[in-house]
Formats: sequence, C-alpha cells, structure tokens
Amino acid sequence: MANFVDIYKKLEENVLFHTKLEKIKYEEGKLFLTITPLSQRFLLLGDSVKVGYISMLLPGKVVGKGENLIINLFYSGEGKWGDRSKPRVPVQKDLNFTVLIKIDGIYRAFEPMDISEVGLSLITFDDSVLPMMIGKSLEFKITGREELSGVSGTLRLVGIMEDKNVIKLSCEMDLDDADTTKVRLYVIKTIEKLFSI
Repeated sequence: MANFVDIYKKLEENVLFHTKLEKIKYEEGKLFLTITPLSQRFLLLGDSVKVGYISMLLPGKVVGKGENLIINLFYSGEGKWGDRSKPRVPVQKDLNFTVLIKIDGIYRAFEPMDISEVGLSLITFDDSVLPMMIGKSLEFKITGREELSGVSGTLRLVGIMEDKNVIKLSCEMDLDDADTTKVRLYVIKTIEKLFSI
C-alpha cells in the first residue's frame, strides 16, 4: 500500500494549493515524492510549503524538481527549527512515556498522545482533575524513556476536547534549554522513524 503525503502551499490571492503525493523515500532530512502535473506547475524551487503526514504538519522547502519532487524538512538539523511552528509528533508505542503532573500535591499519571518542543496532548478518563488544572501552572515530569529522563518543568492547560468517553487535554510546556533539547531530539527521532516506514 502506498504512503501519501499532503503538501500545502499558499498561492496568490490567498488561494491554498493542496495535493497528495506518493512518498518514494526519505533520506537525510529530504523527502522524495512523485510529481503530478499540478504539483509541477504550482510547486517551484525554493517554495516554502507545509508537509502533512500522519498527524504531523512540518515546514519544508522545495529543493529539487525533475523525476521526483524533493522537499527539505526544516526539523532535521541545528538551527533549522522554525521560530513559531514546532513539529508535533504522535507518541509511538515503542517510544512511549508517561507524564506525571502534580495536582494538589500528588503526582498523577497521564498518557501522552503527541508532543512538541512547546506542548503536548494527554489522554484522561477522569474529568474530576479538570477544575484542579484550569487556570493553573502545574509541575510535571516525564518518566519511562531514557532519552527523556529528567525532563520536567511546568505546564498549563490550554484546551479540552471530549471524544466519546475520552478527554483529550492540550497543554503548553515551559522547559529549560537542556530539557527542550531532549524533547527536540525525541521529536526528530520520531519524525525520522515515521518517514522511514
């Protein structure tokens, strides 16, 4: 079964061009995709684009056109992170961890859904914790992954979504530079793993 990637580019007059292209390979931060007549026409060398894959949306730049469309993803090296949009990646089963949040003096465990350098989404079935989280800056720490060991800081609840019986919590994180680097490396590892499938 083919893997498809969504590519988004804003054209003139605020028109959004969106195409789905087949992923050929991923190598050294570059994504090689099939090319279609419309992508040939609207995606030009040097264009900034957004790349959607699974539940990720990553910034990229068109660096090659010919037999394949080649997009350099902006997460893949020192100094290439965007100032505002940090890639958010789904937490994979084999790269899973637990988030412990201190609520009323007691650490409670939450299952993460996704993570970026600046935030994460959590799952809970217990709505009784919500009043104790709303409008507060809460201490948290991450356990269960060697590469994220010791990551701690504060988080703030910024969104609540109810999906059937599951409550999804969106949180902003405040980390020191060393912990931000640990999260960044975890995000990069996850992105590389997902694109290499």
